[in-house]
Amino acid sequence: LKNALVLPASAVKNRNGQWLVYVFSGQRLQPKIIRGERISMENFRVTDGLQAGDWVAQVANEKLLDKKNVKPVAAQTIVKPDRPPASMGQR
Repeated sequence: LKNALVLPASAVKNRNGQWLVYVFSGQRLQPKIIRGERISMENFRVTDGLQAGDWVAQVANEKLLDKKNVKPVAAQTIVKPDRPPASMGQR
């Protein structure tokens, strides 16, 4: 993939075999099922269910649904080059 939609791994929760995030809808959080995969300890690549710029809770926790001070994070598109720069891997 050239472009990948990425979230912090802390924003995604596996519940009953499905990936879940909490999306901001106005002043409320709504649970939403997404598809994707964890690509590192820190990052999760989203393949379906979110668009770049969607705002989700930074920590996926249902206890936050009725809280007001939840830190949002935007889903971001990370652009990956087709191949690494010429300087990479050369010494």
